[in-house]
Amino acid sequence: GNIAAASSHGHFIRVYTASQGSDSAKYTEYSLQGAHGVLWDPEQELLWALGDLYLVALKVKGTPEKPQLEEISRSSLPTFGGHDLSPVYGDTNKLWVTTNTNVYQYSKSTDAWSQEFEGASEINRKSVKSIGNQPSGQVIMAVPKEGTLYSWTTDTIDFYLPSYQRVLTGGSFYKARIWNPDYQ
Repeated sequence: GNIAAASSHGHFIRVYTASQGSDSAKYTEYSLQGAHGVLWDPEQELLWALGDLYLVALKVKGTPEKPQLEEISRSSLPTFGGHDLSPVYGDTNKLWVTTNTNVYQYSKSTDAWSQEFEGASEINRKSVKSIGNQPSGQVIMAVPKEGTLYSWTTDTIDFYLPSYQRVLTGGSFYKARIWNPDYQ
């Protein structure tokens, strides 16, 4: 019932005690330069967090009323500027990670970064704001496009495997997410 959040300008990950009611203002904090994404891993019971330089695995300890964060592992990003973090549906051992310049899959069990995934020649590019895949393997991405509301938004969602685009003229998307009830 608690909520995890990343603050890129505040350089922290927080777990808020939302389980204690809507008026609860308590939280625990973990310092992470350029914190940009969090993802709960229900299989390993870890909170993954992405920053400018590192992907970290955090154990949420304590109680719902007074949570604590303990760093379990830290992996240096292959390139600067971690931006998006999401599960690779169909492989509970892997995570999608984007940086300012590349798209990777991260292996939790081997602490290894790879760009050897299906469709990589089309998918791997700079400035990917979000990435994810359907259980079928089809990949979706959001990449900024000039002429939209902000420099970091797009009106187009790119699909790969098979490839096509969906455009909402006048739209301004930052992230696109796959919602899967069978997550991990």
